[in-house]
Amino acid sequence: MPTPPPYIPRSNERAVLQKLTLTRGLSLEQLYPAGRLLIKSMVAKGWIEKQPHGRTYCRTVKGEQEQLDLEAHARLEVGLIDSFPASDAVSIAQSAPTVAVAERSPSIWRSLKRLFK
Repeated sequence: MPTPPPYIPRSNERAVLQKLTLTRGLSLEQLYPAGRLLIKSMVAKGWIEKQPHGRTYCRTVKGEQEQLDLEAHARLEVGLIDSFPASDAVSIAQSAPTVAVAERSPSIWRSLKRLFK
């Protein structure tokens, strides 16, 4: 499976954003299993930042937007799961055949009917 683009949070990054949702800040130890490299990359992406006293991390506005986008995407996915026929791209993009096309290329059932007449 191809790696996702860097602007889409991976599962471990989503876990960190989720932990920081209900708090004003957590220390590196409280963000376990996220390690220093993961936290460093999230700071570089602008999703979290070190608070002024330097001991805890908190979400940034960009991080909050990413979390909201993920939640909206998850709700959309759940809604689409139960609506399979409506979300079928082929049935949406492909129009019904016209009468002329249907007469030119008979269906297999019409061909079978002709055989048994």
